[in-house]
Amino acid sequence: MTSSKRESDLPSTSPMIHFELLLPFAFSNCYSVVLAWTETTKHKFDDTWHEQHPLELVLGKEKKEMTGLAIGVSSMKSGERALLHVGWELGYGKEGNFSFPNVPPMADILYEVELIGFDETKEGKARADMTVEERIGAADRRKMDGNSLFKEDKLEEAMQQYEMAIAYMGDDFMFQLFGKYRDMALAVKNPCHLNMAACLIKLKRYEEAIGHCSI
Repeated sequence: MTSSKRESDLPSTSPMIHFELLLPFAFSNCYSVVLAWTETTKHKFDDTWHEQHPLELVLGKEKKEMTGLAIGVSSMKSGERALLHVGWELGYGKEGNFSFPNVPPMADILYEVELIGFDETKEGKARADMTVEERIGAADRRKMDGNSLFKEDKLEEAMQQYEMAIAYMGDDFMFQLFGKYRDMALAVKNPCHLNMAACLIKLKRYEEAIGHCSI
């Protein structure tokens, strides 16, 4: 596997998020946005950038077809972007995949990846394994960290926290919630979108800001 990287201009330390550790380690929950396509046919089969739905990987517990992507992500810093080349042996293998996503046999894959951030949870507890309260609580902590960074005018870092909070509140999760739990989740998710918009307005990225106001 090869990679070509472009690092974001981010501060190296923060009291709330773990830039001092720089890289994720085994069982970190990594959140990234990904554009994936096959190298030979240029067939795009995944685009979480456009969907605004971060991909979650628990390093060391990833699906077999995500092995190459996980290896690449494990060498990235929060906020970093990279172009990763993954050989078929570390991707969808000799047989490929004929359901979703549709990947031909023995297909090398190119991933354009941005690592939004990672949780250094040694137990490697994925979002899907959390209780509703744990998931909402984790999102709320990210939101509060983002608010603190916003007050310090660390806008890019604040947005990373808001994005990770929103990742806990994905559509699949929200669809299952009713009553007080839905209200609790929306009380975290909606302010994160509005705070993202506030950051983007300060950065003069107005079209992106509008997108967060209309979700």
